[in-house]
Amino acid sequence: MRAARANEFSLEPIQPESQRVLAIVGRRYVLGEDPDGVFFIDFHAAHERLLFDEIAANNGKVASQEVLEPIPIHLTPLQTNLIEEHRLALEQFGFRFKKQDQRYLLESIPKKIGLQDGEPILLDILEELRLSTIEPMPEVFRRIFASVACKQAFRTGDTFTVAQAEDLVSLIERKGITTCPHGRPVRFRLTFKELDRFFER
Repeated sequence: MRAARANEFSLEPIQPESQRVLAIVGRRYVLGEDPDGVFFIDFHAAHERLLFDEIAANNGKVASQEVLEPIPIHLTPLQTNLIEEHRLALEQFGFRFKKQDQRYLLESIPKKIGLQDGEPILLDILEELRLSTIEPMPEVFRRIFASVACKQAFRTGDTFTVAQAEDLVSLIERKGITTCPHGRPVRFRLTFKELDRFFER
């Protein structure tokens, strides 16, 4: 489980007075209230979209973090060729390598992802880069940005405070976010009228 992170969001959020965060439920949803009803927000999907937009706005540049012990990565000959061909792009995504005895060691990975995710996400990116020979590069990069953002975002079970939830709600409202990078909805809403009908009031 990852601890809550301070200053998680890059903009300075202002919580709209018309909205109020009530709780974190199921360790994955934000429950809130506005004058017309209640809403649920999938905080992983919403956070993922914010990170995706940030990566895209920075032209794919992702901050990196060094690992204490370089991680050996197991590559096929094709993957090795892809690393050499796209080394600059991979470094922009937050990966740094060194070659030792005919194998590669991972020295840095994108910031905010766990060590266990370093090699899997790298292999995912290499697969996307392989497809760049048959698909438009902008679409390939869009999927790479989404993959990195998904691994960086808060997950079910992570410590996520009400204060962070308030920031998240404010930001997605300000930016008009309705879906994650993969197209899934980030918000579900019930009006008080719908609740009244259900309870036959």
